Amino acid sequence: MAHRSWSRFLRAVPAGFLALAMACASQPSPRPVAPAAARPTVAPRRYDVIIVGAGMAGLTAGKNLLHAGRSFVILEATDRIGGRGRTDATTFSAPIDLGGAWIHNVSTNPLTPVITGSGYATQETEVDASHHLFFNHHFAGPRDQERFRRITKAFEASLEESHGHDDATANHLPREEPGGGAAAPGEPAFETLRELVALNSGPLESAVELEESSSVDAGAFLAGEDVLIQRGYGTFGEEVLPQVSLSSPVTRCLE
Repeated sequence: MAHRSWSRFLRAVPAGFLALAMACASQPSPRPVAPAAARPTVAPRRYDVIIVGAGMAGLTAGKNLLHAGRSFVILEATDRIGGRGRTDATTFSAPIDLGGAWIHNVSTNPLTPVITGSGYATQETEVDASHHLFFNHHFAGPRDQERFRRITKAFEASLEESHGHDDATANHLPREEPGGGAAAPGEPAFETLRELVALNSGPLESAVELEESSSVDAGAFLAGEDVLIQRGYGTFGEEVLPQVSLSSPVTRCLE
């Protein structure tokens, strides 16, 4: 499956994530960001466009409308900007993304020009998830890494062969270990490795369990040229637009 890359961190190795994030923390913050609670709400008026939600999609839409000279307001139900993007910039010496982090497939990702055009530096990453498996107080050896890669390849091949049929992505996880054979004594069970593949593809890639993930979306996922925003994905979301009305849930729409 040439257009997919499962080079991601697993939640079992936060230390690896910290090391990479610290390596990317070469750019100081140019200005402090006012806390969300301190931001004023937008005064009532008529707008060309009303955007619901101050996640990355809503913020990007607002940025494009701003450049087009259209009037708009972003209504956010919570008291913070960024949606699934949230960066801890104070606990460690480097920013740590607690939610969304990577900008995938930078050559075609519509976020790329928004980020670079806003003056944010990025850092290329190349991480093989199989090298970050941790079992019984030690990292997995070459055999378990290869088992993980085989399960991943079988999973991706099943998605590729579905030809656009939409069902739960979890249905495409292999039910038996590819290549056959049982785990040797002391090795993780097939079910354990399969669960890690599911965690990597589901909560870490899509912020959703594979049982609730679309196989069409998973199969169309583009990656391979992946970058991190040096000051954090959540930081970019906080700073990209000030025109957000916080604590403003939408309860109904009038036609």
